[in-house]
Amino acid sequence: MLMQLVEPLDIFLSHDWPVGITDYGDSKALIQQKPYFQEEIKERTLGSKPAAQLLEKLKPRHWFSAHLHCKFAGAVQHRNDDCSGTKFLALDKCGPESEGGPFEVLYDEEWLAITWKFNSIFPLTHTPASFRRHHLHSLYVNAQLLPVDRSFKTL
Repeated sequence: MLMQLVEPLDIFLSHDWPVGITDYGDSKALIQQKPYFQEEIKERTLGSKPAAQLLEKLKPRHWFSAHLHCKFAGAVQHRNDDCSGTKFLALDKCGPESEGGPFEVLYDEEWLAITWKFNSIFPLTHTPASFRRHHLHSLYVNAQLLPVDRSFKTL
Protein backbone atom coordinates (compact mmCIF):
# COMPACT_ATOMS: atom_id res chain seq x y z
CA MET A 1 0.00 0.00 0.00
CA LEU A 2 2.81 2.45 0.84
CA MET A 3 4.39 1.79 -2.57
CA GLN A 4 1.34 3.52 -4.09
CA LEU A 5 2.23 6.90 -2.57
CA VAL A 6 3.28 9.52 -5.10
CA GLU A 7 3.39 12.73 -3.07
CA PRO A 8 6.77 13.70 -1.62
CA LEU A 9 7.29 12.68 2.01
CA ASP A 10 9.12 14.69 4.62
CA ILE A 11 9.21 12.08 7.41
CA PHE A 12 8.99 8.30 7.40
CA LEU A 13 8.92 6.19 10.57
CA SER A 14 9.61 2.48 10.65
CA HIS A 15 10.37 -0.11 13.25
CA ASP A 16 13.16 -1.84 11.33
CA TRP A 17 16.04 -0.28 9.43
CA PRO A 18 16.16 -0.51 5.65
CA VAL A 19 18.64 -3.22 4.63
CA GLY A 20 21.85 -1.63 3.34
CA ILE A 21 21.42 1.62 5.26
CA THR A 22 24.74 0.92 6.97
CA ASP A 23 26.45 1.73 3.65
CA TYR A 24 25.49 5.39 4.17
CA GLY A 25 26.84 6.00 7.67
CA ASP A 26 29.72 5.12 9.97
CA SER A 27 29.37 1.33 9.91
CA LYS A 28 32.79 0.89 11.54
CA ALA A 29 31.63 2.77 14.65
CA LEU A 30 28.38 0.77 14.60
CA ILE A 31 30.32 -2.51 14.53
CA GLN A 32 32.51 -1.30 17.41
CA GLN A 33 29.35 -0.64 19.41
CA LYS A 34 27.54 -3.81 18.26
CA PRO A 35 30.17 -6.32 17.03
CA TYR A 36 27.56 -9.00 16.36
CA PHE A 37 26.15 -6.81 13.54
CA GLN A 38 29.28 -7.33 11.43
CA GLU A 39 28.22 -10.62 9.84
CA GLU A 40 24.68 -9.40 9.12
CA ILE A 41 26.03 -6.22 7.52
CA LYS A 42 28.40 -8.27 5.37
CA GLU A 43 25.63 -10.70 4.34
CA ARG A 44 23.14 -7.84 3.81
CA THR A 45 20.65 -9.32 6.26
CA LEU A 46 20.69 -6.48 8.80
CA GLY A 47 17.44 -4.64 8.28
CA SER A 48 14.36 -5.05 6.16
CA LYS A 49 14.28 -5.52 2.38
CA PRO A 50 10.74 -4.08 2.09
CA ALA A 51 11.90 -1.00 4.03
CA ALA A 52 14.82 -0.63 1.60
CA GLN A 53 12.38 -0.79 -1.32
CA LEU A 54 10.25 1.91 0.30
CA LEU A 55 13.33 4.08 0.87
CA GLU A 56 14.28 3.75 -2.79
CA LYS A 57 10.74 4.48 -4.04
CA LEU A 58 9.51 7.15 -1.60
CA LYS A 59 12.78 9.04 -0.99
CA PRO A 60 11.59 10.82 2.17
CA ARG A 61 13.70 13.73 3.44
CA HIS A 62 13.98 12.10 6.89
CA TRP A 63 13.69 8.45 7.99
CA PHE A 64 13.58 7.40 11.65
CA SER A 65 13.85 3.82 12.89
CA ALA A 66 14.51 2.03 16.14
CA HIS A 67 14.44 -1.76 16.68
CA LEU A 68 18.20 -2.36 16.90
CA HIS A 69 18.53 -0.19 20.01
CA CYS A 70 21.50 1.91 19.00
CA LYS A 71 22.02 5.34 17.52
CA PHE A 72 23.09 5.32 13.88
CA ALA A 73 22.97 8.14 11.35
CA GLY A 74 23.29 7.97 7.61
CA ALA A 75 22.72 10.13 4.56
CA VAL A 76 21.38 8.48 1.41
CA GLN A 77 21.93 10.31 -1.87
CA HIS A 78 19.31 8.97 -4.28
CA ARG A 79 20.24 8.10 -7.85
CA ASN A 80 18.57 9.61 -10.92
CA ASP A 81 17.05 12.41 -8.94
CA ASP A 82 17.33 16.15 -8.53
CA CYS A 83 19.91 16.02 -5.71
CA SER A 84 17.38 14.72 -3.21
CA GLY A 85 18.56 12.76 -0.25
CA THR A 86 17.30 11.05 2.88
CA LYS A 87 18.72 11.71 6.32
CA PHE A 88 18.41 8.46 8.27
CA LEU A 89 18.50 8.28 12.06
CA ALA A 90 18.17 5.12 14.11
CA LEU A 91 17.10 5.90 17.64
CA ASP A 92 18.59 4.30 20.73
CA LYS A 93 16.65 3.16 23.78
CA CYS A 94 15.56 5.86 26.17
CA GLY A 95 16.65 5.25 29.71
CA PRO A 96 18.79 6.48 32.57
CA GLU A 97 21.98 5.67 30.65
CA SER A 98 20.83 7.54 27.53
CA GLU A 99 22.40 10.81 26.48
CA GLY A 100 20.61 14.07 27.10
CA GLY A 101 18.14 13.00 29.83
CA PRO A 102 16.04 13.43 31.82
CA PHE A 103 13.17 12.79 29.44
CA GLU A 104 9.49 13.54 29.75
CA VAL A 105 6.94 11.27 28.09
CA LEU A 106 3.95 13.08 26.63
CA TYR A 107 0.80 11.49 25.25
CA ASP A 108 -1.49 12.78 22.54
CA GLU A 109 -4.88 12.55 24.24
CA GLU A 110 -6.83 12.69 20.97
CA TRP A 111 -4.90 9.76 19.45
CA LEU A 112 -5.21 7.77 22.67
CA ALA A 113 -8.96 8.37 22.65
CA ILE A 114 -9.20 7.12 19.07
CA THR A 115 -7.20 3.98 19.81
CA TRP A 116 -9.22 3.40 23.00
CA LYS A 117 -12.49 3.76 21.05
CA PHE A 118 -11.41 1.26 18.38
CA ASN A 119 -9.43 -1.10 20.62
CA SER A 120 -12.03 -3.85 20.28
CA ILE A 121 -11.60 -4.04 16.51
CA PHE A 122 -7.83 -3.57 16.23
CA PRO A 123 -6.54 -6.98 15.16
CA LEU A 124 -3.88 -8.61 17.30
CA THR A 125 -3.16 -11.05 14.47
CA HIS A 126 -2.75 -10.71 10.73
CA THR A 127 -6.53 -10.85 10.30
CA PRO A 128 -7.78 -7.57 8.80
CA ALA A 129 -9.94 -5.36 11.01
CA SER A 130 -13.61 -4.92 10.16
CA PHE A 131 -14.96 -1.40 10.53
CA ARG A 132 -18.48 -2.18 9.24
CA ARG A 133 -20.20 -1.92 12.60
CA HIS A 134 -18.41 1.32 13.51
CA HIS A 135 -19.44 4.58 11.95
CA LEU A 136 -16.19 6.42 11.44
CA HIS A 137 -17.95 9.61 10.43
CA SER A 138 -19.71 9.76 13.80
CA LEU A 139 -16.61 9.42 15.96
CA TYR A 140 -16.86 11.97 18.74
CA VAL A 141 -13.32 12.01 20.04
CA ASN A 142 -13.88 14.69 22.67
CA ALA A 143 -16.41 12.47 24.43
CA GLN A 144 -13.76 9.75 24.58
CA LEU A 145 -11.09 11.93 26.21
CA LEU A 146 -12.57 11.66 29.71
CA PRO A 147 -11.93 7.89 30.12
CA VAL A 148 -8.43 8.30 28.66
CA ASP A 149 -7.69 11.13 31.07
CA ARG A 150 -8.99 9.09 34.02
CA SER A 151 -6.82 6.11 32.99
CA PHE A 152 -3.63 8.17 32.94
CA LYS A 153 -4.35 9.74 36.30
CA THR A 154 -4.34 6.26 37.85
CA LEU A 155 -0.88 5.38 36.48
